[in-house]
Formats: sequence, C-alpha cells, structure tokens
Amino acid sequence: MKKLLFFMTVLVSAGLTACNDDDGYSLDDFVFTTATYHQLDGSYYLVNDSGETLWPSTSMANPAFIEDGARVTVNYTILGEDPSGQYDYYIKVNGMEEMLTKDMFVYGENTTPEVKDSIGSDPIKITNAWVVDDYLTAFFEVPGTYGTHLINLVYDKTLETTEDGGIVLELTQNDDDAMLSGYVGWGVASFDISSLKAGADSTQSSIAIYLKSKASDGEDINYDTKIDYSLEDTIDKQPRTRNLNSVQQGEKQGLE
Repeated sequence: MKKLLFFMTVLVSAGLTACNDDDGYSLDDFVFTTATYHQLDGSYYLVNDSGETLWPSTSMANPAFIEDGARVTVNYTILGEDPSGQYDYYIKVNGMEEMLTKDMFVYGENTTPEVKDSIGSDPIKITNAWVVDDYLTAFFEVPGTYGTHLINLVYDKTLETTEDGGIVLELTQNDDDAMLSGYVGWGVASFDISSLKAGADSTQSSIAIYLKSKASDGEDINYDTKIDYSLEDTIDKQPRTRNLNSVQQGEKQGLE
C-alpha cells in the first residue's frame, strides 16, 4: 500500500452556507475521522472506523492516486441517510488524504543494535488507539521539530507475553536529532498487524494487545487500555474514533 507523509490538518469545506434539511443534517457540520477506501468502477465508497458505510454523492477530493483498501483520513458532511439501505449515509467529501500506513516492524533474536537504533527511541505519547480489521490505528503526540519524524510500531518477539497472555507493541519515533520547534506535533498512523495471526493458537478468538511508548525522560509509558484484536471475520460496529476536531491542534510536522 502506498505510504504518504501525513500530519493532521483540518480540511474545512469552503463556500458552504447554513442549510438544515428535514432530517436535521446541516451543511455547516462536518466530521473529520479515519476510514477505509473501497474502489468501485468509476467511483468509490468509504467505511469509517465506526463501521458506517458512506456513499460520496459529491466530492471535493481527487481519489485518483488512492488505492483500493487504503486507510484514509476524511472530512465529510452528512447529506442524509440512504433510502435504499445499501449505504448508511450519503455524504459530501470535503477533503481526503491517504493515511500514513506501514507494516509492523518485528524484532527477533538476530536484530542488530544498529537496526534498533535506526528505529529510534525519541519521545512519543499515544492518545488513542484501536483495531479495525487487520490495522492498528493510533493517535499520538510528539515534540515538534523542524524535520521529519519516522514513526513505527514495533513487535519484539524476544519479549515474554503479559500475565493474561497478551503481547506488547511499542509505538516509536525517530526525529533524527532535528531542532525542536517548541510546539507539540500530533498525528495518526495505521499499521498492518495481520502477521500476529501466525502466532495465535487455533482456539483463540482474539489477541490481547498492550501498547507502550517513550516519555520525554526516556521511561516507558504503558498504554493502560487492552486492545482486543479479533481473529473472527466480524466488524464491531461500536464507535472507536472521535471527531478529530476535538483533538488539540499542534504545529504541522512531516511524518513518514
């Protein structure tokens, strides 16, 4: 899947005036959240991370370079419910960007200190995280710099599992010793964790995941929420994302 540099920006639709329809939807309202892009012949639809299916009746975004199955951030306005029932909502897409999407990085017994050092151990704070299908998506904050942040999710296979049989994954970043800007940067990234299935017992219905990251003093920050990675072909329809407008904004930074 194509990996793009991305740091959160609010993509606000321009030129809209207040106009409420009979269902209570307003063109002044918009949602900025994460979703999966699905390509169709000559069109596309989205499934947000709450499991809602979205049909773009009109769009200000150009999806020409977005691949089928890509993880995206999308700013949209709900126009109304789909009377046919094929989709949950008709929407107007105000803006859309392919999300930073990467494979999980795996440490083994033969992983060299040089490779681990290249991944980095600079401060990063997880503010929210969840799993949709085979992707772990995380919101995070980093000290702002005048440079590019290398973001990775690391699975160290040499570590023991937790007391309840869960595994520990670490969100890492390497700022390449760039000069600090004095601002807090924030962003979102999505990681393919499907390789964890290979180590699962045939009787398991899910894998317990615990996240950690590095604080500014170098100590580990353990993310105290257990994330269940379902191994069943079902979609949890419970909301797992928050409107990104509620997240404190920081200076835009480059991520890779």
